[in-house]
Amino acid sequence: MKHLDGEYIALLALGEQPDDDARAHLNGCAGCRAEFEELRALVGAVRWTGPEPDAPGEGVWDRIRSRMDETPPSPAHTSPSRSGAVAAGRPEQRSDRGPGGRGDADRGPGRRRRRPGARTWSFLAGAVVAALVILAVVWGVGARNGETVVATARLAPLSTQATSGTAELQRAADGSTDLRVRISADQVRGYTEVWLIARDGKRMVSLGTLQGRSGQLPVPTNLNVRDFSTVDISDEPYDGIPTHSGDSILRGSLTF
Repeated sequence: MKHLDGEYIALLALGEQPDDDARAHLNGCAGCRAEFEELRALVGAVRWTGPEPDAPGEGVWDRIRSRMDETPPSPAHTSPSRSGAVAAGRPEQRSDRGPGGRGDADRGPGRRRRRPGARTWSFLAGAVVAALVILAVVWGVGARNGETVVATARLAPLSTQATSGTAELQRAADGSTDLRVRISADQVRGYTEVWLIARDGKRMVSLGTLQGRSGQLPVPTNLNVRDFSTVDISDEPYDGIPTHSGDSILRGSLTF
């Protein structure tokens, strides 16, 4: 069985839409699915570290792929150059979903499974470095002392995929805030994602994904948690769509 290459999995974690073959492979291959979930978690850890950037234009990904598909010139005729970095933003999340929102990318499997070239290895090397930096930040956050629980929530089941859960809003001495989530079961079809929903029920933000049955996720510093006080746990398919799937398995309100 041919696996998805690392470059393509990284693009999926950043929001690229998979085709039918890729989606079927992720659902059936534990190795590729684990790699996707790990990268998705890293993306979620830094998703709300600053102002929300504008969504990339429709042709951005095509231009990125065309540059990565170019055959590198012979080393004898080139001089060393610096490789650029590409950052992907995430649009504001909404709880409502229009029909036909989960389209497939018009992309053949050949490109996805091609043998990595020089540019691919450069891309992956950069991704590894970025992952190490992000992990260092996450580990640093987890090592903070003096955290105080400022709000708690009991998460009630909305489906049979999870039976119960808890959430604690913790504030550190430096003023940063995390949400610690625990659920009693995670028999989901895809992966679990944690959201905060506003009181008006029309706005929501994603804090990131859970690895297993628990996780501690950073809350954006500019987010009013007294307004976004509903904790929602959703079952998300591997389709590259960053918005809420509409399939909530647990939900509860924070009590301050």
